[in-house]
Amino acid sequence: MAKDKWQHLGLGLIIALILGIWSPVFGFLMAVFLGAMKEIFDSMTDGIVDLWDFVATMAGAMIGAILIALIL
Repeated sequence: MAKDKWQHLGLGLIIALILGIWSPVFGFLMAVFLGAMKEIFDSMTDGIVDLWDFVATMAGAMIGAILIALIL
């Protein structure tokens, strides 16, 4: 997996873990929302829109939500 995808996965994981303190579902949804907003921002600027970046962010968010749910 490309370095960029690992960064997306890691950031989705971190966001889900931090915001998942309130609720694992909230953490997951916010990570997915922010990942989508990043891709929308890329589409409006000179960035590269990549569905797989979003998928990697969602995967990290799912892992984070599961971990925080197991902890809480």
